[in-house]
Amino acid sequence: MSNNNDNGAAMGMAVVVAIFGFMAIFIYAVAVFLAIALTILSIIAWQRPVRAFGKTLCTPLEARIFIGSGMLGAVGVFLFAVLCTILFEVQIKEGWWFYIITGGYSFVSLFVMMNLAEQHPNGLPYDPHHSGPVIEHDPAPVPQLPPSPAPAPFQYASWDDEQVMEGPGSKPECHGCWLNTVPDPNTPVFRR
Repeated sequence: MSNNNDNGAAMGMAVVVAIFGFMAIFIYAVAVFLAIALTILSIIAWQRPVRAFGKTLCTPLEARIFIGSGMLGAVGVFLFAVLCTILFEVQIKEGWWFYIITGGYSFVSLFVMMNLAEQHPNGLPYDPHHSGPVIEHDPAPVPQLPPSPAPAPFQYASWDDEQVMEGPGSKPECHGCWLNTVPDPNTPVFRR
């Protein structure tokens, strides 16, 4: 009779372990699916926020935090697994490394975003002109040029020969024009 009790306890323990195993696989699959969907959303929101139904789903800062924390999680869990294999001389099957790295990415990025959602229920602030951390500074003043004087209104020239020439053979009254200069015979004449 005690042999039947031992078999029943072993069978019950096997069922409990199988249920926990299937639950772990289900939770892992859901976490990886969510991480893949949010990674695609984060890549789309890398430069501009993604809005849907009048609400901002993801800002560039949130996208960078999600992907960055996932990458750190993947590398961190991988290095931890390598350290455990060295220290405890445990062999990890070759096919399990994929699950270790994707699990690290998924769980760490989702954990960080859940913590951010608790701390900032309305989302992280977004500045459309600056996607990184906001740095306060006083910009250099722009030099102001003095206003230019208004140009004189345009007037058509009036050519009245009687005012220019007062009599036959007299010099015209021209200020700064070429008629008031005496040509030098030693200089060549250039024509335009």
